[in-house]
Amino acid sequence: MDPSHPTPPMAAGSAGGLPEPRGYFIVLSQVTDEERFETYRHVLAKLREIYGGRYLVRAQPIETFGRPSTGFRLTIVEHPTRTQLRLLLASPEYETLHRELGLVGAGPSWAVPGLSPPPAPLPPAPEPRAYAVTRTSVQDAARLERYEPLVAALVAAHGGRILVRTADVQAVSGPADLCRLAVVEFPSQAALRAALASRDMGDMRKIWEGIGRIDLWIAAGVTD
Repeated sequence: MDPSHPTPPMAAGSAGGLPEPRGYFIVLSQVTDEERFETYRHVLAKLREIYGGRYLVRAQPIETFGRPSTGFRLTIVEHPTRTQLRLLLASPEYETLHRELGLVGAGPSWAVPGLSPPPAPLPPAPEPRAYAVTRTSVQDAARLERYEPLVAALVAAHGGRILVRTADVQAVSGPADLCRLAVVEFPSQAALRAALASRDMGDMRKIWEGIGRIDLWIAAGVTD
């Protein structure tokens, strides 16, 4: 990677006058060579810094809610704007790294916009955040319309915030099938688990089962 690579300009707004949404890069990796994976991941971290990204989750093992464990690790990177994420993904440096990483950490990845305007940040906390990612293949849109407001209420009741909820999904690797992605941030693992164990969540699962296929992945946020 060329250390003289210029820092991309900040994209402060969009044509409609609203702030441009943040860009989120969501990666599932199934590592086959730990040492090489770490080497390429550290190089990719330097490239990420050039484009203003920051880790929310960094190669953490995931729990799959209601399904058998898959052995995948989750990475979530947040960029100040979607444009900056797109510039990173289009850069020659990333294309080279993407090929190399695919050999040692295969898995699907997606680029998505955040909510606009973005939600207010959570208050500072002494422990790491926790994240839930859902990937939904919708078969019953009417049920989805009933489900999403219930999710928002559940998240708010447990101190969390929704960062991403969109069908505007770019498949960077893996199948380019139609899906919706959501990313939710909780103040702690305890808050996330309390939400999943709540009676409201139990009631919501009755609606969930008729929407289509919903994958729910849970992982710890960065600790440094």
